[in-house]
Amino acid sequence: MKKDINFFKLTNRELEVMRVFWNSDTPKTATDIESELIANGFTDKKNNIFTVQNMLKSLLNKGAIEVASYKRVQKTTAREYIAHISDEEYAIMYVNHHFPSKNKTLTSNIVASFLDYDENEEDTINALEKLLAERRAKL
Repeated sequence: MKKDINFFKLTNRELEVMRVFWNSDTPKTATDIESELIANGFTDKKNNIFTVQNMLKSLLNKGAIEVASYKRVQKTTAREYIAHISDEEYAIMYVNHHFPSKNKTLTSNIVASFLDYDENEEDTINALEKLLAERRAKL
């Protein structure tokens, strides 16, 4: 899961675009993303195709997405994009950047705090125990 990615911050609009990628297993064109933003209720004038293309360019420069393939669309060729970083990886990168691990209990405190908001706390604890056992075996 650990990737060598420099820290970057997503704007609110970029985050909405990334959610389109994170909620899909298929590559997306700019037009696909525009349609999904509209379907998700983001229909203001600032979400036109040109704004989406600018956000994609910014996300490419940040390393958040990558070009997966090229697709023939009518008489032109469109790029299809995929996420280069998962939502979990972005969250971890963001937390690690803002809260460096100088405090030895930080990670465990963060996990415990997340459990306070978890609807399936028992399942999450079981999954964490399994992950910890696997991790301990690697030490």
